[in-house]
Order: sequence, then C-alpha cells, then structure tokens
Amino acid sequence: MEFHDIIKTSALEFARKNAIVMPGEIVETTWCGRWKKPHKVQIYQVGACLSHDDFDTQKREFKAVLEMCYYALRLKADGTPKDTPGCGIVLQHFVAADGREWSQSQNVVNNAAVHWSLPESWPYVPESVLTSQST
Repeated sequence: MEFHDIIKTSALEFARKNAIVMPGEIVETTWCGRWKKPHKVQIYQVGACLSHDDFDTQKREFKAVLEMCYYALRLKADGTPKDTPGCGIVLQHFVAADGREWSQSQNVVNNAAVHWSLPESWPYVPESVLTSQST
C-alpha cells in the first residue's frame, strides 16, 4: 500500500468520526472574517485534510496532523444557493444550527492532493453512536 493511500484511509475515517455537520445542513459563518456579520451557508462537502502546526525553528520540524474541512455554498436572500458545488467557499469557522461551534485549529496544507472528501454513500455516524455500539 502506498503512503498516500494510508493517509487517505486515515483521513476519511477521521472525517467520518469527527464531522459535526453533513452536506445539506445550514450553518452560520463570517467566512474567514470577510463578512462583518454572520451569514447562513449550506454545507455541500465534508472531509479531512493534511495540516500542520507552527514550524519549530529550534528543532527544525513541524507536526503533521489531520484537520476537518467543510465546503459551503453561499445563499441568496431567498435561501437558494448562490454558488454551485465545486465553486463554493472553504470554511474556517462556523456555528451549526444546534449551537455547536467548529474552528480550524491548524495550518491547512493548500494542495488538493492532501484533501479528501467523504463519499456521499458513507453514512454520518456521530461519535456518541460509535461509543455506544462498542460497549
């Protein structure tokens, strides 16, 4: 198995277990601080990507980790999408309808080769369900 396949498998499992919203859900965001007040957007893709913490100049290294990725469509005033899937926005922070907040915590590697999206055929399984099934 190639190294890229190992990371991809781990990233997809990470995303499946850690997603707090799924495609179709509406969340509020300020879109990287560009909007002064929160706007509602619709999630169209969920996944994980390779990211890293700050570079340690003394050790000359950084720790690579997985980070959640959420892609959304901006909405018009009537609630219909302004964008098309693939031309939406990447979220760094949002608040879900139930009040849960998510923020990007690491520096994302900006390369499509290390971003993986959950296939639509994968069901969303909240961590609470996974925990109760294992006991």
